[in-house]
Amino acid sequence: MSTSRPPELLATRNTMKDKLARGEHVFGVWLDSMRTPAIVRIAAAAGCDYVFIDMEHSSLSFESVGDMCEMARACGITPVVRPYSLDSGVVGRVLDIGAMGVMFHDVTTPQEVRRMRDAALYPPAGNRGSTAQSAAQDYRGGPGARIKAAVDDQVLIAAQVESAEGVARLDELLAEGVIGFVEVGRGDLSTDLGHPLETRHPEVLAAIDSVVAACDRHGVACGTLCSSLEDAADMLARGMRSVVYPNERNILLSYYRDTMDSLRGLAAGRPAAGGSPCSS
Repeated sequence: MSTSRPPELLATRNTMKDKLARGEHVFGVWLDSMRTPAIVRIAAAAGCDYVFIDMEHSSLSFESVGDMCEMARACGITPVVRPYSLDSGVVGRVLDIGAMGVMFHDVTTPQEVRRMRDAALYPPAGNRGSTAQSAAQDYRGGPGARIKAAVDDQVLIAAQVESAEGVARLDELLAEGVIGFVEVGRGDLSTDLGHPLETRHPEVLAAIDSVVAACDRHGVACGTLCSSLEDAADMLARGMRSVVYPNERNILLSYYRDTMDSLRGLAAGRPAAGGSPCSS
Protein backbone atom coordinates (compact mmCIF):
# COMPACT_ATOMS: atom_id res chain seq x y z
CA MET A 1 0.00 0.00 0.00
CA SER A 2 1.32 3.42 -0.94
CA THR A 3 2.39 5.62 1.96
CA SER A 4 2.96 8.73 -0.16
CA ARG A 5 1.21 11.92 0.93
CA PRO A 6 -1.52 13.34 -1.27
CA PRO A 7 -0.30 16.28 -3.36
CA GLU A 8 -0.74 19.76 -1.98
CA LEU A 9 -3.41 21.88 -3.58
CA LEU A 10 -0.68 24.27 -4.80
CA ALA A 11 2.90 23.49 -5.80
CA THR A 12 4.38 26.84 -4.79
CA ARG A 13 4.27 29.02 -1.72
CA ASN A 14 4.62 32.76 -1.29
CA THR A 15 8.01 32.61 0.41
CA MET A 16 8.14 36.37 0.93
CA LYS A 17 4.85 36.27 2.82
CA ASP A 18 6.00 33.25 4.83
CA LYS A 19 9.29 34.87 5.81
CA LEU A 20 7.63 38.11 6.87
CA ALA A 21 5.12 36.14 8.94
CA ARG A 22 8.06 34.54 10.76
CA GLY A 23 9.55 37.96 11.52
CA GLU A 24 12.39 37.62 9.03
CA HIS A 25 13.85 40.22 6.69
CA VAL A 26 13.45 39.97 2.92
CA PHE A 27 15.40 41.53 0.07
CA GLY A 28 14.73 42.00 -3.63
CA VAL A 29 14.99 44.15 -6.74
CA TRP A 30 12.69 46.15 -8.98
CA LEU A 31 12.28 44.97 -12.57
CA ASP A 32 10.90 47.30 -15.22
CA SER A 33 13.10 47.26 -18.32
CA MET A 34 14.19 43.79 -19.36
CA ARG A 35 11.36 41.86 -20.95
CA THR A 36 12.80 38.43 -20.30
CA PRO A 37 12.27 35.80 -17.62
CA ALA A 38 16.06 35.34 -17.59
CA ILE A 39 16.42 38.49 -15.46
CA VAL A 40 14.15 36.89 -12.85
CA ARG A 41 16.26 33.75 -12.84
CA ILE A 42 19.37 35.88 -12.39
CA ALA A 43 17.73 37.68 -9.45
CA ALA A 44 16.88 34.31 -7.90
CA ALA A 45 20.43 33.05 -8.46
CA ALA A 46 21.72 36.18 -6.71
CA GLY A 47 19.66 35.31 -3.63
CA CYS A 48 16.70 37.67 -3.94
CA ASP A 49 13.62 36.74 -1.93
CA TYR A 50 11.30 38.53 -4.34
CA VAL A 51 11.07 40.68 -7.43
CA PHE A 52 8.86 43.75 -7.75
CA ILE A 53 7.64 43.83 -11.36
CA ASP A 54 6.54 47.31 -12.38
CA MET A 55 3.68 47.89 -14.80
CA GLU A 56 3.05 51.47 -13.64
CA HIS A 57 6.24 53.06 -14.99
CA SER A 58 7.24 50.59 -17.70
CA SER A 59 6.27 49.21 -21.09
CA LEU A 60 6.02 45.64 -19.80
CA SER A 61 3.14 43.77 -21.39
CA PHE A 62 0.93 41.21 -19.70
CA GLU A 63 2.72 38.55 -21.74
CA SER A 64 6.13 39.62 -20.43
CA VAL A 65 4.84 39.91 -16.87
CA GLY A 66 3.29 36.45 -17.09
CA ASP A 67 6.58 34.93 -18.27
CA MET A 68 8.45 36.69 -15.46
CA CYS A 69 5.97 35.49 -12.84
CA GLU A 70 6.21 31.93 -14.13
CA MET A 71 10.00 32.03 -13.79
CA ALA A 72 9.83 33.49 -10.28
CA ARG A 73 7.47 30.75 -9.13
CA ALA A 74 9.67 28.08 -10.70
CA CYS A 75 12.74 29.53 -8.95
CA GLY A 76 11.04 29.71 -5.55
CA ILE A 77 10.96 33.49 -5.19
CA THR A 78 7.91 35.73 -4.95
CA PRO A 79 6.71 37.79 -7.92
CA VAL A 80 4.96 40.96 -6.75
CA VAL A 81 3.44 43.07 -9.52
CA ARG A 82 2.60 46.76 -9.33
CA PRO A 83 -0.35 47.16 -11.75
CA TYR A 84 -1.00 50.45 -13.44
CA SER A 85 -4.60 50.52 -12.24
CA LEU A 86 -6.82 49.44 -9.36
CA ASP A 87 -9.33 48.21 -11.93
CA SER A 88 -10.45 44.72 -10.92
CA GLY A 89 -9.98 43.41 -14.44
CA VAL A 90 -6.34 44.49 -14.47
CA VAL A 91 -5.62 43.20 -10.97
CA GLY A 92 -7.37 39.90 -11.55
CA ARG A 93 -5.50 39.34 -14.79
CA VAL A 94 -2.16 40.04 -13.13
CA LEU A 95 -2.93 37.46 -10.47
CA ASP A 96 -4.29 34.93 -12.95
CA ILE A 97 -1.01 34.96 -14.91
CA GLY A 98 1.04 34.15 -11.84
CA ALA A 99 1.66 37.15 -9.56
CA MET A 100 1.74 36.13 -5.91
CA GLY A 101 1.44 39.68 -4.70
CA VAL A 102 0.02 42.95 -5.93
CA MET A 103 1.29 46.37 -4.88
CA PHE A 104 -0.87 49.47 -5.22
CA HIS A 105 0.68 52.91 -5.44
CA ASP A 106 -0.17 55.97 -3.30
CA VAL A 107 -2.90 54.39 -1.19
CA THR A 108 -4.61 57.03 0.97
CA THR A 109 -8.20 55.96 1.75
CA PRO A 110 -10.01 52.98 3.28
CA GLN A 111 -12.17 52.87 0.14
CA GLU A 112 -9.06 52.12 -1.94
CA VAL A 113 -8.06 49.40 0.50
CA ARG A 114 -11.46 47.73 0.12
CA ARG A 115 -11.15 47.92 -3.67
CA MET A 116 -7.74 46.25 -3.35
CA ARG A 117 -9.30 43.45 -1.31
CA ASP A 118 -12.23 43.01 -3.71
CA ALA A 119 -9.95 42.83 -6.75
CA ALA A 120 -7.35 40.49 -5.24
CA LEU A 121 -9.39 37.93 -3.31
CA TYR A 122 -12.05 35.42 -4.30
CA PRO A 123 -15.54 35.48 -2.76
CA PRO A 124 -16.57 35.61 -0.01
CA ALA A 125 -13.55 37.75 1.01
CA GLY A 126 -13.52 39.69 -2.28
CA ASN A 127 -14.94 39.72 -5.78
CA ARG A 128 -12.10 38.31 -7.90
CA GLY A 129 -13.37 36.53 -10.98
CA SER A 130 -12.94 32.77 -11.33
CA THR A 131 -10.51 30.90 -13.52
CA ALA A 132 -9.52 27.24 -13.46
CA GLN A 133 -6.14 25.48 -13.51
CA SER A 134 -4.30 28.73 -14.23
CA ALA A 135 -0.77 29.79 -13.30
CA ALA A 136 -2.20 31.10 -10.03
CA GLN A 137 -3.30 27.55 -9.22
CA ASP A 138 -0.07 25.96 -10.45
CA TYR A 139 -2.16 24.39 -13.21
CA ARG A 140 -3.84 22.14 -10.69
CA GLY A 141 -7.47 21.36 -10.12
CA GLY A 142 -9.27 20.53 -6.92
CA PRO A 143 -12.31 21.30 -4.81
CA GLY A 144 -13.35 24.81 -5.83
CA ALA A 145 -13.74 26.38 -2.39
CA ARG A 146 -10.54 24.81 -1.06
CA ILE A 147 -8.31 25.73 -3.97
CA LYS A 148 -9.61 29.31 -4.05
CA ALA A 149 -8.96 29.61 -0.32
CA ALA A 150 -5.46 28.25 -0.89
CA VAL A 151 -4.80 30.80 -3.64
CA ASP A 152 -6.14 33.64 -1.48
CA ASP A 153 -3.85 32.52 1.34
CA GLN A 154 -0.82 32.97 -0.91
CA VAL A 155 -1.73 36.46 -2.16
CA LEU A 156 0.22 39.33 -0.60
CA ILE A 157 -1.68 42.62 -0.79
CA ALA A 158 0.77 45.49 -0.54
CA ALA A 159 0.20 49.24 -0.32
CA GLN A 160 2.65 51.98 -1.15
CA VAL A 161 2.69 55.02 1.10
CA GLU A 162 3.79 57.92 -1.08
CA SER A 163 2.20 61.03 0.41
CA ALA A 164 1.74 62.94 3.63
CA GLU A 165 -1.92 61.89 3.61
CA GLY A 166 -0.96 58.23 3.32
CA VAL A 167 1.38 58.58 6.31
CA ALA A 168 -1.24 60.42 8.39
CA ARG A 169 -3.99 57.90 7.63
CA LEU A 170 -1.92 54.71 7.79
CA ASP A 171 -3.46 53.48 11.05
CA GLU A 172 -6.88 53.86 9.45
CA LEU A 173 -5.77 51.99 6.33
CA LEU A 174 -4.19 49.13 8.25
CA ALA A 175 -7.25 48.79 10.50
CA GLU A 176 -9.12 47.39 7.47
CA GLY A 177 -7.17 44.17 7.99
CA VAL A 178 -6.38 43.83 4.28
CA ILE A 179 -2.85 45.16 3.80
CA GLY A 180 -0.13 42.59 4.41
CA PHE A 181 2.86 44.74 3.52
CA VAL A 182 3.64 48.45 3.27
CA GLU A 183 6.24 49.84 0.90
CA VAL A 184 7.34 53.43 1.43
CA GLY A 185 7.84 55.19 -1.91
CA ARG A 186 10.37 57.74 -0.76
CA GLY A 187 10.70 59.46 -4.12
CA ASP A 188 7.06 60.48 -4.31
CA LEU A 189 6.81 60.93 -0.55
CA SER A 190 9.73 63.37 -0.51
CA THR A 191 8.14 65.27 -3.39
CA ASP A 192 4.79 65.48 -1.62
CA LEU A 193 6.54 66.77 1.49
CA GLY A 194 8.19 69.54 -0.55
CA HIS A 195 11.67 68.03 -0.80
CA PRO A 196 11.76 66.33 -4.22
CA LEU A 197 13.97 63.23 -4.22
CA GLU A 198 15.69 64.27 -0.97
CA THR A 199 14.97 60.82 0.41
CA ARG A 200 17.01 61.41 3.55
CA HIS A 201 15.63 64.85 4.38
CA PRO A 202 14.74 65.06 8.10
CA GLU A 203 11.03 65.41 7.32
CA VAL A 204 11.14 62.33 5.10
CA LEU A 205 12.95 60.34 7.78
CA ALA A 206 10.40 61.46 10.37
CA ALA A 207 7.61 60.26 8.07
CA ILE A 208 9.38 56.91 7.69
CA ASP A 209 9.59 56.54 11.46
CA SER A 210 5.86 57.26 11.65
CA VAL A 211 5.14 54.56 9.06
CA VAL A 212 7.27 52.00 10.90
CA ALA A 213 5.50 52.80 14.18
CA ALA A 214 2.05 52.42 12.60
CA CYS A 215 3.04 49.13 10.98
CA ASP A 216 4.36 47.85 14.30
CA ARG A 217 1.07 48.67 15.98
CA HIS A 218 -0.79 46.55 13.44
CA GLY A 219 1.74 43.77 13.05
CA VAL A 220 2.43 44.56 9.39
CA ALA A 221 5.91 44.54 7.86
CA CYS A 222 7.18 47.52 5.90
CA GLY A 223 10.03 48.21 3.53
CA THR A 224 11.53 50.72 1.15
CA LEU A 225 13.93 51.13 -1.74
CA CYS A 226 17.56 51.84 -0.89
CA SER A 227 20.30 52.82 -3.31
CA SER A 228 23.29 52.31 -1.02
CA LEU A 229 24.35 49.93 1.73
CA GLU A 230 24.68 52.85 4.14
CA ASP A 231 21.09 53.89 3.49
CA ALA A 232 19.94 50.28 3.80
CA ALA A 233 21.70 49.91 7.15
CA ASP A 234 19.86 52.96 8.47
CA MET A 235 16.48 51.82 7.15
CA LEU A 236 16.93 48.39 8.75
CA ALA A 237 17.94 50.05 12.01
CA ARG A 238 14.74 52.13 11.86
CA GLY A 239 12.68 48.95 11.70
CA MET A 240 12.26 48.22 8.00
CA ARG A 241 11.85 44.50 7.34
CA SER A 242 12.38 44.70 3.59
CA VAL A 243 14.93 46.44 1.41
CA VAL A 244 14.48 46.54 -2.35
CA TYR A 245 17.43 47.66 -4.45
CA PRO A 246 17.05 49.86 -7.55
CA ASN A 247 15.80 48.39 -10.78
CA GLU A 248 17.89 46.19 -13.04
CA ARG A 249 18.47 49.10 -15.44
CA ASN A 250 20.17 51.22 -12.78
CA ILE A 251 22.18 48.30 -11.40
CA LEU A 252 23.51 47.37 -14.84
CA LEU A 253 24.19 50.98 -15.79
CA SER A 254 26.19 51.55 -12.60
CA TYR A 255 28.12 48.30 -13.02
CA TYR A 256 28.91 48.90 -16.68
CA ARG A 257 29.89 52.53 -16.06
CA ASP A 258 32.30 51.55 -13.27
CA THR A 259 33.76 48.81 -15.45
CA MET A 260 34.30 51.12 -18.43
CA ASP A 261 35.86 53.80 -16.23
CA SER A 262 38.22 51.20 -14.72
CA LEU A 263 39.19 49.80 -18.12
CA ARG A 264 39.92 53.27 -19.51
CA GLY A 265 41.95 54.04 -16.43
CA LEU A 266 44.01 50.89 -16.94
CA ALA A 267 44.59 51.79 -20.58
CA ALA A 268 45.78 55.24 -19.55
CA GLY A 269 48.18 53.76 -17.02
CA ARG A 270 46.13 54.71 -13.98
CA PRO A 271 45.39 52.12 -11.29
CA ALA A 272 41.87 50.79 -11.26
CA ALA A 273 39.58 52.36 -8.70
CA GLY A 274 39.13 50.36 -5.51
CA GLY A 275 36.22 47.97 -5.64
CA SER A 276 36.27 47.75 -9.41
CA PRO A 277 33.75 45.23 -10.69
CA CYS A 278 36.42 43.79 -13.01
CA SER A 279 37.75 40.56 -11.55
CA SER A 280 39.05 37.23 -12.71
